Amino acid sequence: MSPINPMKKGANAEREIAHHLNNFKLPGGDPVIAKRGCQHAGGVDTPDVKHNIPNVHLEIKRCEKMGPAKARESLLQSARDAGSNLPVVVWRSNRTEWCCILTLDHMLALLGCNRCDSDNEERDK
Repeated sequence: MSPINPMKKGANAEREIAHHLNNFKLPGGDPVIAKRGCQHAGGVDTPDVKHNIPNVHLEIKRCEKMGPAKARESLLQSARDAGSNLPVVVWRSNRTEWCCILTLDHMLALLGCNRCDSDNEERDK
């Protein structure tokens, strides 16, 4: 069996995510439109997957082991490339479903939670 080319594996993962996203609709009912992005420089203009989901930057990772250090490194890379968009790492290993990695603050914001202003709001009633 020949060794796996990591670049080919990454490109296949990006195509897989684009295909997966294309099976969904946005909250307003429009279809999600996604395709593999250009992979030459990194940054806001060159995401792993181009899509019409507003304010989200996806960093696609396809590897067997995503320990805490590698997850943090991937999330930092996504944050650098995201600009003002929400950085999300989308990851899976062999024979598993795709998972998303994002910071707790970003997850809470997605859920519609707002940070309390501890000087002006009562917390314990």
